[in-house]
Amino acid sequence: MQQFFFSNLSRFSEIIHFVSTRIGGVSQSPFDSLNIGFRTDDNFGNVISNWKILANENQINLNSLVIAHQVHEGNVVSADQFSQRGAWADPSLEIKNTDAFITSEKNICIIVKVADCVPILLYDPVNNVVAAIHASWRGTVNSVTSNTIESLINRYNCKVENIIAGIGPSIGPCCYETGTDVETAILSRWGSTDGFLTKNIDSERSNFDL
Repeated sequence: MQQFFFSNLSRFSEIIHFVSTRIGGVSQSPFDSLNIGFRTDDNFGNVISNWKILANENQINLNSLVIAHQVHEGNVVSADQFSQRGAWADPSLEIKNTDAFITSEKNICIIVKVADCVPILLYDPVNNVVAAIHASWRGTVNSVTSNTIESLINRYNCKVENIIAGIGPSIGPCCYETGTDVETAILSRWGSTDGFLTKNIDSERSNFDL
């Protein structure tokens, strides 16, 4: 299977991290191939098999996976109390209303799922705390990343200067065409679209730089 790793996070042997791709699973078209989303029309057994492939590839215990039921907001949850769950086989066990996890517990693998949205992994090697963020446009407008960092500071006494970030692949500003609802939300949040939106000459709509 194909995965990506961050060089700045790979320096730390005490953590395991990865960004998976859709390559290397068993799902058939149009879900080919490493689909780990239950809320699709993919075969349920294929999704289960894909979770097993992902865990095996990274030498992770399946029951250590803590998986979010993402809502495209700014919600941050501590995963410390959610170890040994089975959401990889039962989506009803996903942690509800969550777009970012933080944890200081060992042997927990926090998971966020993305397609176009931005996956962000954080690590504080001083306090041995990790975070995983699903940053959609709504999550970005709702400050999901800064909310996560504030949670790290408030819960674990982290310092900003110690936090290392890996920003994963996502849709780019060349292609992320949005509507007036996004422009309205950005103006309401920041008062300006400068640095966030660029005009798409071909469509006369705007592209969002996540």
